[in-house]
Amino acid sequence: MECNMSKVTNKNNLVWYRQSFGKVPQYFVRYYRSNSGYIFDDEFKDSRFSMTVNDQKFDLKIIGTREDDGGEYFCGEVERTKIKFTSGTRLQFEGEEMKHSPTPGTVNNNTDSGTLQGSNCSHGEGDNFWIIVLTSSIIISLIVNVVLLGVLYKNQRKGASSRNHQTRTNQTDAGLMSGTVLP
Repeated sequence: MECNMSKVTNKNNLVWYRQSFGKVPQYFVRYYRSNSGYIFDDEFKDSRFSMTVNDQKFDLKIIGTREDDGGEYFCGEVERTKIKFTSGTRLQFEGEEMKHSPTPGTVNNNTDSGTLQGSNCSHGEGDNFWIIVLTSSIIISLIVNVVLLGVLYKNQRKGASSRNHQTRTNQTDAGLMSGTVLP
């Protein structure tokens, strides 16, 4: 899987994350100034995973892919407290139910390796999905609030009307008992 380094400002801050379908992203591997040039997270220290690291590359390769390798793989650059993702690739097996992903990719079917041709996830490509989700959530929240305010207003008016009726009835009863008629 290729990491798009065209907009990377500091290669020392490169990372790969994997997000398995339906799970949160997991830190996978990061650049490290050593002989190997990278360090895998403990969960991914497996000889099936390897990296090509130099001044132009920070590419991930999976040899002998398995179904549990499926998911979204994202390369990015850590900038202080946030990650700026530069590219991503989907690894999905035939027969597996299609899952939503902002970064579709294609599998190289000619080998047993997990080297994938990645589709670039340029800035903002996956943002449209979240904008739609957030906008929909806000609209639904507004509708629910308006309905609840309407019900509250209706109940409040109904309560005020019945209190006024009860007060007039009590006043009339009191007037009849004393022999005076109230308007």
